[in-house]
Amino acid sequence: MSDLRKKYNFALVADCIQSGIGRTGKSFAFNYFNVSPDIVLVAKSIGGGLPLGAMLTKGEYDEVFSYGSHGTTFGGNPVSCAAGKVVLEEIFENGLMNSVHELGNYFITELKELDKLFPSQIKEVRGLGFMIGIEMENDCSLLVDKLREKKVLVNCTNRSVVRILPPLIASRTDIDFFLYNFHEVLKEL
Repeated sequence: MSDLRKKYNFALVADCIQSGIGRTGKSFAFNYFNVSPDIVLVAKSIGGGLPLGAMLTKGEYDEVFSYGSHGTTFGGNPVSCAAGKVVLEEIFENGLMNSVHELGNYFITELKELDKLFPSQIKEVRGLGFMIGIEMENDCSLLVDKLREKKVLVNCTNRSVVRILPPLIASRTDIDFFLYNFHEVLKEL
């Protein structure tokens, strides 16, 4: 990748709007791969539910955006920035990211065990940390409805993928609650 970057003189941008700030059990999803982006975009989780985003850059891009050269709806919001500071401390300094990594591994391992029990329903389990997809053999809309009846919220993307994005503060008890109810719904279907 770095050879191509040098040859064609381009910046590598990592869109970590959803996969950053500990969601995958590491700072950013690209940390699992041999990638070093020039620019990293983050939002959603950085504000703890409040509108906040950031653009992180390598040194040579520091001056590309200067104060006032771009517009923003919520820029400089002190409440969002204060929340972002607390979120970053919790994730990076107080061990929340390590918890997501460990519990994510447990979650995915257990889902793969369910895959073995229901091979005619589950096509693939994939993910990193608390960013998980379960590809089903068929449309997953009914499964999502049945889970909702059991007080479990997930959504169905691309017709057949159950997307699971638990809050970073989810506990093993929360994961076990999901696993139990997911197992029960698979038995019903």
